[in-house]
Amino acid sequence: MIAHHRRNAEILNAPAFDAICDGPASPEINTDAALEDFIRRTASTVWHPTSTCRMGPGDGAVVGPDLAVHGIKGLSICDASVMPTMTSGNTNAPVIMIAEKGSELILARH
Repeated sequence: MIAHHRRNAEILNAPAFDAICDGPASPEINTDAALEDFIRRTASTVWHPTSTCRMGPGDGAVVGPDLAVHGIKGLSICDASVMPTMTSGNTNAPVIMIAEKGSELILARH
């Protein structure tokens, strides 16, 4: 991240961007430690996080095809975290589908 930030700032501070930029692309930070601190305080994602509780069989999966958490009775996960991989499009429709299916599965268990 430090190397990427420095290269990104180098590109954005190039004369070709002078007409559309109103100053440095990032604060002038001289040490890696200070830059690491800046990155930790300001970094964020523009993507919707997914795939943190992967669904599927095997040791790497957190939930099964029924969206029930392996080894914890009565707990299901019905959100983007169960996606085995990130979709190439917006996550809204897949999450709605997961939630709808999850609610059906949960109701069927009771």
